[in-house]
Amino acid sequence: MGPATSTLSVQNPRISLVTPNLNYHKHIRFTLDSVIRQAYPNLDYIVVDGGSTDGSLEIVDDFSSAGVRCLVKAGLDQYESINLGFEMTSGEIMGWINSDDISLPWTLGVVAEIFSTFPQLDWIMGAPAVIQGGAVQKVGPARPFFREALQLCLYEGGDTFGIVQQESCFWRRSLWEKAGPLRPDIGMAADFELWSRFARHAELVACEALLGGFSNHGKNRSIVGYEEYRRSIAGVVDRLPRQELERRKHLSSWHRRYNQFRNWPGLKRLTRMIGGLSELYGKILRRDFNTHRFNLVDERLFP
Repeated sequence: MGPATSTLSVQNPRISLVTPNLNYHKHIRFTLDSVIRQAYPNLDYIVVDGGSTDGSLEIVDDFSSAGVRCLVKAGLDQYESINLGFEMTSGEIMGWINSDDISLPWTLGVVAEIFSTFPQLDWIMGAPAVIQGGAVQKVGPARPFFREALQLCLYEGGDTFGIVQQESCFWRRSLWEKAGPLRPDIGMAADFELWSRFARHAELVACEALLGGFSNHGKNRSIVGYEEYRRSIAGVVDRLPRQELERRKHLSSWHRRYNQFRNWPGLKRLTRMIGGLSELYGKILRRDFNTHRFNLVDERLFP
């Protein structure tokens, strides 16, 4: 059987977006404008504000005529705001965009195309990217994800299996309902923990399209609070059952060896074979630029 292929006919499934905000007036107008300018015809968009006092709410109000709803509940943190926002939405497709992030002009249309033409997919992520000053500065290659490694929290950045970029992720509401909402008690790595739970119910499919990007302005929570974020990740990993921790250690060890021998074909091939890495595959949506369609294919993680 050949790869699954998208068609050009696209429905417009209802897409629910949530933007959590607290005193980000310097950025939120660009965020809202980037979403609304796409004029997606079936958008369910809400801003949940934790009690801003910097003029953010006045900016959000400027977009009320475009259909952007706003709920203010003082004291909510980022992840509590996201959970509450999703409770108040009804879209089949979900995602959140932080109040310092930018959505791209084609994002929602491409997301609609993918979920409409590939009903078997529940969770996707676009090519990783960095956006600065409203412009795309860096785009990484789209690579397939290994579902078990996601379950075992091995996508934590650095020299690990990679990273799940929240800004580029979209999923079906049915997956959210199976896995459950974000857990604010986890701390800064609540999204990291959510991906591990998602992976126990669905495969994350990489997409050869730019759907969003990390907005680097120097004051991001994950940058300013990096040490706290790493401690939060460590806490998530520590909660894994012992058998899963052993498997995690095995995969991590052989992944490091593979990277060490990346430029030595013979040693790389031997490492891949002994460590069982040659058996690891993931799904990816590759864009055919002649037909303008996506093909869903299986690709080896360690070529």
